[in-house]
Amino acid sequence: MSLVASKSKRRLIYGFGINDADYVIKPLVNGKRKSCPYYKRWESLLTRCYSKKSLELHTSYVGCSVSDDWKYFSNFKLWMERQDWEGKHLDKDILYPGNKIYAPDKCIFVPSYINLLMTKCDKKRGNYPLGVYYCKSSKGFHSYFSNEGKILHLGIYNDPFEAHKKYQLEKSKYIKEIADKQSDYRIRNALIRISNGIIEDYDNGVETINYR
Repeated sequence: MSLVASKSKRRLIYGFGINDADYVIKPLVNGKRKSCPYYKRWESLLTRCYSKKSLELHTSYVGCSVSDDWKYFSNFKLWMERQDWEGKHLDKDILYPGNKIYAPDKCIFVPSYINLLMTKCDKKRGNYPLGVYYCKSSKGFHSYFSNEGKILHLGIYNDPFEAHKKYQLEKSKYIKEIADKQSDYRIRNALIRISNGIIEDYDNGVETINYR
């Protein structure tokens, strides 16, 4: 008797995704369930877009969706098998700023440190510009950014925008350095575009709000 459930009897994943795999996606290995890595990634992006619970916790994904092509697991798996994905994160908008659709022609796998590089942490920074926080003990505005999980302090300023300007210079420089190390020209060009965008904001005397 086959351990693979009939495709016609499978429920839609979050009312959208279709698991059309012809094998067991969560087999029992040495007494423990082990998910197929392709299915795990596919299920994760469906969760981001269509899980009410997940959207309540991660509001930045509100309005995001999955393309009809990736509605079928087999299509996503075929695409992922052709990518350099191990140890990397699926990114939907580094190549196309503002993109909210997970689709094969718009997504790319990026190293985790690049994903962290683009994280803004709005809730943690409060009402100040990116890269700025106010310290009561020093009575000043600290300029900083995160370098692969480590906080780099850039100085203390009396004005939050002056602290932000320092952040703009150093952040754009760092992103450019990371870009120069990338072997994938798509990621390299995307990071250079982001770096140049921050410098353009600096030159125009405006606050950098969105990296992408």
